[in-house]
Amino acid sequence: YKGVLFIGRWEEGKNPEAYLRAMKEAKLSCKVMTNSNGAKKFEDRLKKIGVPYEIKVSIIGQEKVNFITSARIAFNPSTVESYGMAFYEQHIQMPT
Repeated sequence: YKGVLFIGRWEEGKNPEAYLRAMKEAKLSCKVMTNSNGAKKFEDRLKKIGVPYEIKVSIIGQEKVNFITSARIAFNPSTVESYGMAFYEQHIQMPT
């Protein structure tokens, strides 16, 4: 298991900036599951941060399960969800 997982789109309520700040400070490997618009923004920022990363776009089924369970821990800085789907998908498999 390797990396810190973030599930969500690039939008203010999902708080991707908090995730990126934490990854930069800790110099941790990143795993991001997002949509195509978010992937471009995450990739640009992660390249600048200089940490290893893996981004998956709109995955489903076993591929999604494998990606989620390949992470060591999940980080959910969302400011708009109260036990939303991303949190549910993360905490079933690992500490969040």
